[in-house]
Amino acid sequence: MKSCNWSEECIQLKGKAKLQSNKFLCNERTSIKMVEKSEEVQGVKIIAVIDEAIRIYKANYKLFLKITFFIFLTEIFSAVINYFLKVFKYNSSILFLVLNMLPFLIYIIVIYFATKLSVALYAGISERYKNNDIDFKGTLSIASEKIWRYIGVDLQLFLILVIPGLIVFISFFYVKNPFIKYVLVSVFSLVFIYLSTIYKFAPIITVFEKDKMKYFTMSKLMVKGDFIRVAFLTVFLPFTFSPPIFLYFYIFDRPQLNPLNSFIFTSINSMFHIFITPFTTLLVVVLYYKLIKTKRIGLEKPHNKKLMTRLMKMKF
Repeated sequence: MKSCNWSEECIQLKGKAKLQSNKFLCNERTSIKMVEKSEEVQGVKIIAVIDEAIRIYKANYKLFLKITFFIFLTEIFSAVINYFLKVFKYNSSILFLVLNMLPFLIYIIVIYFATKLSVALYAGISERYKNNDIDFKGTLSIASEKIWRYIGVDLQLFLILVIPGLIVFISFFYVKNPFIKYVLVSVFSLVFIYLSTIYKFAPIITVFEKDKMKYFTMSKLMVKGDFIRVAFLTVFLPFTFSPPIFLYFYIFDRPQLNPLNSFIFTSINSMFHIFITPFTTLLVVVLYYKLIKTKRIGLEKPHNKKLMTRLMKMKF
């Protein structure tokens, strides 16, 4: 009889121990999920992105400045052509036609090479971020492979942004009623900022990823939950690093400048951005890779499983 009571007690104790063990495991799993959830809510830290961008810039400034110096040369070449076209006098109607077509052709060529160098800068920063050794020729080689897909997506983004951008421009310069003017400018500026932020990564995904995908949808997925951080680091912060262009357009009134002064201010702005462009590009690249890591933590049930699969395959 005693033996039987002892067995029953034993069973009861084992049952309690098992219950406590299950409770402990349940609490442990809950705490892990809470940690993951907190990481998801916390998202990317702005200071961490800026610090890492500065660190990578210091370690690799020679490569980055070499690329932006060549971007500077393309801009100066364009400015020189523009300057001579303004000061050169001609009487022939045929020469007039040729010289009016020439800037358009030159700008197309300049835009192509400037875009190629921009893609090379993205590629170089991406490789150095991943601690891969790459030189100037290597970045140009990657750019040659990626440029047309990049241009295609970048043109799509331009078409998305051109309508709100034009409305802001027309409202600011041509609408006379102050109330209507500032309402239109405010509303469509916000639309412009929103679209440029959520689709910021669409063109550069073409540089970093080998597989084709829904670039705009993927960019929107990456920005979701981190909109303010992305807008601050990729839109507002780079704008604060552009005082020469601000002075050029608004304080000195560019349309009233003579050709020589216009050329000087263009050159100063371009020279300034030799040093600024690598840093602002670094902010975008570092943010891109950090967002990929963050989304992998939080997106357990994505709206589009195929997109999530793509996200999981992205390299960082």
